[in-house]
Parts: sequence; structure tokens; C-alpha cells
Amino acid sequence: MKQLLLVDNDPEILELLRIGLEDMGLTIRTAGSGVEALRAIEEELPDILVTDLVMPNIGGEKLLKIVRTVPEWDALKTIVISGVAAEAPEFRDRVPCDVYIAKGPIARTLQHLRESIDRFRHGGESSHTGILGIEEIHSRHITRELFEFKAEVDSVMDQIADGICRLDRWGTLLWINQAFSRLIGIPEERMLGRLIYSFLPEKSRMRVEELASASSPVPVEIELEQDGPRRILRATRLAGLSESDPFTTIAWQDVTERLISEEQYENIVESTSDLVLTTDLKGRIDFASSSSRRVTGRAPEALRRHFLWELAPADDREPVRDRFLRTISGFLADTAQEQDLWEMPLHGPEDEPRLGSVTCSPFRSKGGTIMGTQLVITDITDRRRLEEERTALLHEVQHRVRDNLQLVASLVRLSGPEQMDMRIAAVSEVFDELYRERSFSRIHARSLLERVVALGIAEGCHCRRYPVRYRIETEYVPMRTAVPLSLLVVEAISEIGRRQDNDCSLSVELYPVEGETVMSVSCADGTPQWESAAEREPEEEGIISILTSQLNGRCRILEGPSSAMSYTFVFVPERPVP
Repeated sequence: MKQLLLVDNDPEILELLRIGLEDMGLTIRTAGSGVEALRAIEEELPDILVTDLVMPNIGGEKLLKIVRTVPEWDALKTIVISGVAAEAPEFRDRVPCDVYIAKGPIARTLQHLRESIDRFRHGGESSHTGILGIEEIHSRHITRELFEFKAEVDSVMDQIADGICRLDRWGTLLWINQAFSRLIGIPEERMLGRLIYSFLPEKSRMRVEELASASSPVPVEIELEQDGPRRILRATRLAGLSESDPFTTIAWQDVTERLISEEQYENIVESTSDLVLTTDLKGRIDFASSSSRRVTGRAPEALRRHFLWELAPADDREPVRDRFLRTISGFLADTAQEQDLWEMPLHGPEDEPRLGSVTCSPFRSKGGTIMGTQLVITDITDRRRLEEERTALLHEVQHRVRDNLQLVASLVRLSGPEQMDMRIAAVSEVFDELYRERSFSRIHARSLLERVVALGIAEGCHCRRYPVRYRIETEYVPMRTAVPLSLLVVEAISEIGRRQDNDCSLSVELYPVEGETVMSVSCADGTPQWESAAEREPEEEGIISILTSQLNGRCRILEGPSSAMSYTFVFVPERPVP
């Protein structure tokens, strides 16, 4: 045996032991910690390892357990020199060494050490299972108390579900709890004294280095490259490098299931156009979906840590705050429904005023404790605007119905009862077409005229079958125009029917001319000569005059040869609402 490695964190003890062994013809190396000892062994395997037990970071007990896990180091003889022998002699059974020497007076300690080395050099095994030199030192109860306290702390740390490790500035693992060993899937003895990066994916090295050295780091996530299901660990620094503490402590959590749940939740949330938020009990926003850009004009990260009512304009924040706090109080007192519905004004993109419908539910932990709220905000600005417009249009329709019924009543008084059904039916056709349109303010012109003409032919011409030619160039007519226009059509067809003895063809036209609208209803049993037709005005108090005046228009009636007749109405139309 030629090489010996001395390990102790007390440099004076190291020097005394080295001097006391110089004359034994050994190459002696020293290490001031368990980490230094492991590096020295890896550089060149010694024949004998002599170590203290109580050392910072990797102590002698952990150092010896690590040595015993490496098959290539099986031939290494181990000797422990420690003052713990008198205070905690039962500790001997936990220490995997060949020789255990009580650290007492240096001369006696060196004597026991030299004798043990001689036995190893001459091929003998130490048969001494007890503690050499224990009778020469006295117990100090403080050491036992400290060991018992350390054992309690270690037991508590090993019960923690989160993995915890301690690193030096190079990333060497100095201490780990059992949870960290389970998370990584490697025994403690195979990791202590090694670089943490050797147990993690290469791509994560830079991230862990930044986590260990940054002044204010954020947690990092690392995907383990192992066989079996994907596992993701989240690392959070608990303490970092400083002048007073040259080490880094990191906590590790297996967040695989949580992240999968979060991804599933986020996929569901992000698939909706509604804005989804979560808040704490005070109303501070914890999470916002990407719809926040569309609803509020701000990115999700810009909303976090702000209060819910800050989404509303300044003048509306106090009512929103009061409503939210009342809702929270109801949830906590179990007096409110699981869902609370209300509305709140919003600051939209570019500060455009918007209106949101809010569904508020309690956000509970697995144990049922209310941790905050989950809110779904639906932008109902356009819907509310349409509802208001629809309501206004319905009021307008009611107003028009009243006016037109008054008009029909006036027409009834001016004509005989035999014409009343036809005129009411014409007005009914108008409203039937009206309700086919979404706007409630305009009517499709051709559809209306075709139905009214069919009605006029059936009722006013005693069921004659007139072929009809249409020229409809105006697509829509406003409702105010539609009723008198329809009544004029049936009046014209009725008048034509009374004057015609034979079947004839009808022509119905509606087209714009220089800002005006022309409607023409004419009939002929051949090709009429309109140049020789006689023109006359409608009766001043007649129905056609009344309807024409309601349109603020003018009427022209032509009576040609061969019973040809034409009614032409010219008026300036109202602009239909889109």
C-alpha cells in the first residue's frame, strides 16, 4: 500500500496527522471536505481513506456510503477518526468503515491509526468491530444532542414531498433529501459529490445555471429524458449565492399532471371568444385568456395582478368593485348561487366603450375551500346595440302600422265596402314581407310587387289570368313607401280590370331616374300607340290622389286606343335603412 488520503475540515488536524504518518513511506494527500475527497479519489484511487465524520456538506458517513456504491473502489480500505465515538457510540453501526478510531489525544490517535495501517499493509484485516481508543476520551452530551437534532431535521426534510438539493458554485450536489432522489430516479449515494448537470438533460444545463446564479430568478421547467411517461420538474431557487452563503438551495416539484391539466384547461379556455379570468378573494387577476386582446385591447400579462374593476372606465369602477365584493361575500357565506350573472362596462381596444356580461363562479381547491373566483366575460356590446336598434325598429313598425291602419280606414270611408278586403290584404302583404327582412325597416321590392300584383289580379280583375311583365330595378323600398305603393298597384290593377272587357297583358315597372323613383302599371291587348293616348289627372278626392300625396309624388294616367291604359307614379323615395 503506497497511497493514503486524509480527509478533515480542520486543517490543523490534517497537518498533525500528515506529519505523524510521514515516516511510514506513504504518499499522503489531503482533502478539506467530502467533495474534495471524492474528486481526489476520482483523479487517483488511494489504497487507504482516512476521514472525519462531522464535516459540512458531504460528511464522512455520506462519503463512505458513496465509496461503497462504486464497484471500482471495492479494494479501498477505510478508517474513521471521530470524536463522536464517545458521545454516540451506537453511531458506529451506521458507518460503513473498516476501522473506527475515537479522536482523542493526538499521540494515541496516531498510534491506533499507524497500527491499523500496518495491519492493512501486511495483508491482515481489522477484526476490531468496536471503537479503538474510546476508553481514552470523555463524553460530551452536547454532541449527542446536536446529532439527535440533526437526525430530526433530516427526518423532517426526507418527509417533504418536494425535492431539495444544495449546490456549490460549480453545481456540485452537496446535500439532497429523499424526495429529490426519487424525482431524479437515482440513489443519493450516486449523486452526492457529482455535478447536478450530469443527471439532467443537456439542454437544461444553461437554465439551471442561470437559476442558481441569478439575483432574482424565476422557476424553470425541465423535461426529464427517461424511459416511460413524460415527466416535467419545476425548479425554484430557495436561497442563492452570496458573500455569506456560497451555496444554492433549489426546490423541485413534479408538475407533470398539473401542467397537463393546465394545458387542457388552457386549450378549452383559449378556444372560446369570451374572456376568461381567475382572481383571488380580493379581486386581483391571476389568469387571463388570450381573448383579453380582443375584449380589452390589452395582453393577458398586462392584466395580471390588476384588480377586476380596473377593466372598467374610471367612473364605473366603484359599482363594479362593490358588486364583486358582494358576490365574494355571498360565496363565502354560502348564501349566493354557484353562478352570479351581472353586467359591467369595459374599456375596449383604443378605449372604445364596451359592455360585458359577467358570469362569476367560486374557484375552489380540491378540499372545497374557496380560493378566488372564475369569471367569463362575454362582449355583448354589438348584441345590445342590435337589441336597442331592433327595439327602436319595432317601435317604428308599430308607429307605421298605426299610421297605415288609419290610412286604410280613411280609404274605406272613401270607397265601398267591396274594396275594403282587397286593400287590407295589400297592407297585410307589406307586413308579411317586412317580417321576412332582418332590418324591419325595408322590403324587397320585386317580391312585394309580385305578391301584390297577384292579389290585385285575383281580387280586382275577377280572377282573370293576365300575363305580367316585370321591370324591377329598385332592390328595396322603405316601409313608409311600401304601403301606399302597394295600395296604388292594386288600385291601378282594379281600375284596369273594370275598364277592360278582354284579357290583356300587364306591365309593372319600378326603376330610379335622376334621384326619383318611377312606378308604372300599364295594360294593353296589343301594341298601344301611346302618342295618341289621352292624359288625365286622377280625381282630386279619389283614393289614387290621396295615396300619391302620401308619397309626396305625382301621378299620370294615360288612356290609349284599343283599351290601353297606363298609370305612372313618380316620387322621391326615402332612403331605406340597411
